[in-house]
Amino acid sequence: MPKIVGHDERRLELVDATWRIIARHGMEGATLREIATEAGFAHGALKP
Repeated sequence: MPKIVGHDERRLELVDATWRIIARHGMEGATLREIATEAGFAHGALKP
């Protein structure tokens, strides 16, 4: 049985994580790796 993923919910989690990283580290610190870690996702789960 495939895992049911709430795409809108995941998108909001990423947006929230991105803003937290920007607030803490500025735009320069907002790397995909930092955002993925903050959101609790694997780095490979994010595709640029």
